[in-house]
Amino acid sequence: MNLFIIGAIIAVTLFFVLGYTPTREWKPNGKQAFSIVGVVIMAFSFFALVPANNVGILYSPFSGGVQDEVYQEGFNVKGPFDQMYMVSTEVQSKQITNLSGQTKDSQYLTIAVDVKYFVDVDKAFDVFKKFKTLSNVNNALISPAAQRAIENACLDYNIIEILGSGRGEVYKKIEVDLEERFSRDGITLHSITFIDTDAGDDVENAIREEAVAKKEVETAKQRRTRAEVEAQTRIIEAEAEAKEKEILAEALGTAPQILELEWIKKWNGTLPQFMSGESTGIMVDMPDMAIGE
Repeated sequence: MNLFIIGAIIAVTLFFVLGYTPTREWKPNGKQAFSIVGVVIMAFSFFALVPANNVGILYSPFSGGVQDEVYQEGFNVKGPFDQMYMVSTEVQSKQITNLSGQTKDSQYLTIAVDVKYFVDVDKAFDVFKKFKTLSNVNNALISPAAQRAIENACLDYNIIEILGSGRGEVYKKIEVDLEERFSRDGITLHSITFIDTDAGDDVENAIREEAVAKKEVETAKQRRTRAEVEAQTRIIEAEAEAKEKEILAEALGTAPQILELEWIKKWNGTLPQFMSGESTGIMVDMPDMAIGE
């Protein structure tokens, strides 16, 4: 019941009841001042409090119904018989499962999403006129729009693309489609999260096997490339060594002392253990000679 009517009833009732004396004679007296309680209640009917993160939409039965003015947070003045409806502008979350789509190659998949959205403050009046409550927004706009967006996006891709390399592109297309659909009705898409994408066990197993096969091909290519690099390295090293020998041979032909220099570079400083003469056939133990000295 309207506060104005309740307050009026309380005020009138207290005024008359408190006017009776113990002898059941009615006459004005000081106790009737308590009827002011009803007047205070009536005064509250002229104000409406819009909570934080909400806007108010006024319904006035004597001014043509729903008013197109959007009332902001805080106390707002209204008529005693007007009613203020609240429209939340907070981010709302709607989880939707079993959304289905058919791919370009006639495969079916099921997608579960979490859609987050909020009411555009400037279009709150239109949202209220069309849906009245956020529950109606969920049922009449969010769920059907998500279903249509998924259907449209899936038709442009095959099942391998949707579950593989093209997944991000498909999701982006769905998001853009939802933004356009929501904006036409005063709703702003905050985000969409794809909880699950299911194409059935048979299809997913086939995709998994294909991915393993591709990985094996890539591994084989990497091994072949590494072997080619290693072979090329060995060829280069061999060519360098052959060139070095060729240069050394040419140098020995023109300057034999280079051979002695190379021998000195490789000598570790240790004398040989035995030496033999070419003519006598005698072998001499070099360490023994050193001790004898």
